[in-house]
Amino acid sequence: VRLEDGTELSAPRVLSSAGFVETMAMCGAPEHESEAGRMSFVETCSVLDAQPAELDWDATITFYNLAPRTVYGVPETDVDVRSGVLCCPSNYIGNEADAPHFRVTVLANPDLWKAKADEDYYARKSEVLTEALDAVASFGADVRGHVIYQDAFTPRTIEHYTGHRNGAVYGAPRKRWDGRTDVGGLFLIGTDQGNYGIVGAMMSGIDGANRHALAQQARTTTR
Repeated sequence: VRLEDGTELSAPRVLSSAGFVETMAMCGAPEHESEAGRMSFVETCSVLDAQPAELDWDATITFYNLAPRTVYGVPETDVDVRSGVLCCPSNYIGNEADAPHFRVTVLANPDLWKAKADEDYYARKSEVLTEALDAVASFGADVRGHVIYQDAFTPRTIEHYTGHRNGAVYGAPRKRWDGRTDVGGLFLIGTDQGNYGIVGAMMSGIDGANRHALAQQARTTTR
């Protein structure tokens, strides 16, 4: 493995959480770019002046749909606030003293967010913050008037900080369940290996380490 500063590291096995497409690109195989995932999100976070439960919303997590039919895919517009996930971490038992966060996550189109000029990008983020709160207020989770701070991330934010193409949260659509790549000794962990979400991504790392590193080491040692 050659680092950016030129340092070279050697190991019998390497586990990569960079994603399949991104890992192959670093190996000089950019022909896999078309396999990149495109499912991404805008997540808004509002800090409130009171706990959500004090504002008559005591649910911890709510999956909602305001349309006649739920559509789970890349929206034609930059966001689709008609469906999403509302999360209030301080509503969990034992978390009541935590800061009152109110998060709304909605589907987003990565291409449209990445194409925006900076001025339009930041202005649109502000608009989506309002749209997301309006959407959840329609079914009773109304905290408007109690927001003291807001922020949001977009597919562009995710790609900037993680390097994952298109800000894809769930990785590439084609999963590689055994974690193997075309490069000997190089294995995938993370959502491209197949497990979803934060817990799934962490479990894939444990699975990859057990299957491709610790098990191999044990066999070598017993010999």
